[in-house]
Amino acid sequence: MKSIKRRTVYKVAAGLFLLLLVTPNVGLLREKTNVIHIALMENRTINPKPEASVATKKYFQELEGWYNDRLLARKDMIIKWAMWNGRLFDVLISKNVVRGKDGFLFSPANMAHEMADKEQKLTKIKKIEQQCSKRGIRFIFMMTPNSELVLSDLFEKEYPPIDLSSAEAVTQSDFQRYGMETCFLGKDFVSLSLEARKNMYHTGDYHWTDAAGYLAAKKFLHQVGYAENIDAPVRQIKNVTKAGCYYRDAGLEIKEDERYAPWNDHFVDSFYLTDSRDKDLSHGKLTSSMGEYGQHGEDIIINPHVKNNRKVLILGDSFSGCLKKYLIQDVHMIIYSHSRDIKKDKGKIDIEYMLDRYKPDIVLFQKMEAFGYREGFEEMLGNIYVN
Repeated sequence: MKSIKRRTVYKVAAGLFLLLLVTPNVGLLREKTNVIHIALMENRTINPKPEASVATKKYFQELEGWYNDRLLARKDMIIKWAMWNGRLFDVLISKNVVRGKDGFLFSPANMAHEMADKEQKLTKIKKIEQQCSKRGIRFIFMMTPNSELVLSDLFEKEYPPIDLSSAEAVTQSDFQRYGMETCFLGKDFVSLSLEARKNMYHTGDYHWTDAAGYLAAKKFLHQVGYAENIDAPVRQIKNVTKAGCYYRDAGLEIKEDERYAPWNDHFVDSFYLTDSRDKDLSHGKLTSSMGEYGQHGEDIIINPHVKNNRKVLILGDSFSGCLKKYLIQDVHMIIYSHSRDIKKDKGKIDIEYMLDRYKPDIVLFQKMEAFGYREGFEEMLGNIYVN
């Protein structure tokens, strides 16, 4: 009886050991999935099969890279490894995150300030502008700066400060060369005090706060001649947030930020919200939500209290949340579509359909600045359909 039990224990132990060996290798059949994870997490392509001569040092280095990239649950293992190193030993494992001064975290990938695939991007954006122009619609391209570009004076010495004003001057010149109107914010932002700029961004995230969204909305509204309610005196309201994609990437515990947002008690904070499935705009609801980032269809946000019929169509990204809540103070309707990330039921971003259906007065193409610079043509504009 004892020998049977011992044999059973041995078999179970051997089976578990084999399972530990085999399970990760199931990933060798999941190359396409891991390609996506590696591109998102590490900003690189997956390692190909070894090409060096067999039995050479280079061959085994290439084999190791090929094998490691195809492990099952590779993404989860990396996240957990980073988490335990970050929380137990305060060590940053992620190559995507570096420490800055005053507790800020940054990503080297988001320090980009020169445009990749420039001419291709400008040509495609010009096509959008031309479709707007044919219909008498004003088109404006806005770059919304991320934390790295505005707070580069908080970089440690291995990363040089970024001259954002000069970088934007070059990009603005490129857009002017194609005859397109822009609304760039970097020069205004970097002219502010360090304390003001720190209030405009999260400590552990590249996103801006309401303080930055307010300044961006105010500049845009003045540029287009819509600024009325936005110029009302404001007080500063304290917000406690836990935004922290860099904390998660680095495996660190997310910390709370205290940030101050401009607000006037007469600003509208509840809106009529519906989406593109609502043909006659009769199925919406009053809410303080700004929608679902236009991923399933266009979000339609209506200010029922403003005394105008202005309509602005925004092609934007996650930075638009802090922007829309202030733009809507002087606009009757915002139609919003994410410029890149969409779900299957939407399929593509059809510019001419949106222009003809909603007939906006202005189209604002808003893009997070570092993404606008570093993303390739297909990544940034591949989902947009325009003749």
